[in-house]
Amino acid sequence: LFSHFRNMCLSAVTYLATDHDSRYIMVGDRDGDVSSFAYTGSALGKWVHEGSGAVTSLISDAIHDRVLVIHRSGLLGIWDAESHKEGSPPMVVLNLKHRLLTAVLCPLHHVFAVADSRRVSVYRTTTATEIPEQYISLPHKGDIQCIHFLSPYPVYVVADSTGTLTMWSVKPYPWAGIQMLTWENVNSDEDGDAIVVLGNLRDKQAPAVQCMQFTNPYTLWTGADDGTITRWNLKGAVLDFGLQDLSWLHTAKQTDMKCPSAEKVPPPHAGLTWKAHTDSVLGIQQLDPCFLVSHGADNVVILWQVLSSGDIVDVGRLGQ
Repeated sequence: LFSHFRNMCLSAVTYLATDHDSRYIMVGDRDGDVSSFAYTGSALGKWVHEGSGAVTSLISDAIHDRVLVIHRSGLLGIWDAESHKEGSPPMVVLNLKHRLLTAVLCPLHHVFAVADSRRVSVYRTTTATEIPEQYISLPHKGDIQCIHFLSPYPVYVVADSTGTLTMWSVKPYPWAGIQMLTWENVNSDEDGDAIVVLGNLRDKQAPAVQCMQFTNPYTLWTGADDGTITRWNLKGAVLDFGLQDLSWLHTAKQTDMKCPSAEKVPPPHAGLTWKAHTDSVLGIQQLDPCFLVSHGADNVVILWQVLSSGDIVDVGRLGQ
């Protein structure tokens, strides 16, 4: 299959994604163009946005059947999902006024978040022709590495280069835009066993999280730049912040409620961590409750089995 895609782009590929129905593959390049291909490798069309800069994110919006193309220059182009066939111009072009590094969409709550080096901006996607800004987060301690929405909950988690993870709220949570929780990634020894840190003393900076995968209702998987994968239990945060019952978010009584204090909510518990790769973990996908697949900068893809005892089994791998 991959042989069909050789030399299909004139410029270096910077982002790869599929549309929300997996009808075609979208390839963003360094020149700011987005090409679409069938799975056979045949070219379907192209979105061209002159002078926009390298593509940093491609987001397929299933609600409005459109594609959001985000460029490092800060430009955002919104295209009808089928317009690549005619080469039509974007329906909307916005200048987000900051250099963008990563972005993520939450269709359930009609929002998407984009990050520059230290801040995250959240935008509403309630209409096809307007993307109003909702709010901007406070600056993070280090450079932002990745963002992940914990859908169906109206919250997202940001990982930065200091090994810090921060949970933020979005609408319809009554107190949108607040910093809910902050916690540190785990340090581990050479065997991948977690090192317990007492008080505020740290022997070394925690490894930076490079990718995340959330599994409803309470599990957050993270992959770090030291090759470790960690499973976090977010049950305490979900229950203490009232996220488990979304129906109350839409009631008239919510104005009478008080936002839970982050100081009274314990940080998530790292129930499992192990050394999965010899280099940074670049992606994680849970296939079912017992199986997980990961790939890393060591050019290896690994299928893991998570046993009920808590042991991890390397079922098979592809690569070096």
